[in-house]
Amino acid sequence: MAKRVKRPATKPEETDEFSRFLERAREIFATNRRLILGGLVIVGVIIVGFVLWTRHVEHQERQASFLLFQGMRALKEADGLTGDEAREGYDKALNIFSQSAEAYGSTESGELGLFFAGKCLARLKRYDEAVRHYETFLSGNENNPIYRALAKQSLGFAYESLKEYEKALACFQEISAMERSFLREEATLAVGRIYEAMGQKREALDAYREYLTNHPDAVETSHIRRRVALLENQL
Repeated sequence: MAKRVKRPATKPEETDEFSRFLERAREIFATNRRLILGGLVIVGVIIVGFVLWTRHVEHQERQASFLLFQGMRALKEADGLTGDEAREGYDKALNIFSQSAEAYGSTESGELGLFFAGKCLARLKRYDEAVRHYETFLSGNENNPIYRALAKQSLGFAYESLKEYEKALACFQEISAMERSFLREEATLAVGRIYEAMGQKREALDAYREYLTNHPDAVETSHIRRRVALLENQL
């Protein structure tokens, strides 16, 4: 037959102490009832507000993401067209990206809409407007290093098209200085090209030599070797 385990008896002083604690708690609640209930209401309102705000942000991101997808599809289609059809396609994509950026600019997809709107403007050769879009994107986007690098590169190309070579050079030099950037090869090549356009042949030659040293198997290698040989003959 199993033995019964005796539970230790509660000491009288422990019971009295617990009773005093409950009585004190009731007194505190009775004295500060309105304050406590008001605090609970405030906490509840904050929680409900946070939940509603989170749902609102998620809804905004979904809407912006949908527009971003539509815009990218329109941009891809326009890239496969020529002439007036291409211009119409870029205008269509631009309108979608602009809508996303204006309506949902606080979301990640809305910010990307601003970047892709700049790409459309550059394809339409509206470089001044493209520059403004890229600069606005770069001024606000701090958490996406890949798109920041792409925007800096696109900004450099836009400045180059406007023949604002000093600004273009600064963009490409910044990219060239980035560690492990997948854009360094093209940026180094652009530095040489811009120096050449500025008439600074020795600096262009240095950039092209750096390109050949770091990217000996690149597609542009044979072309750059010819440029190097030409510049060396001119110095």
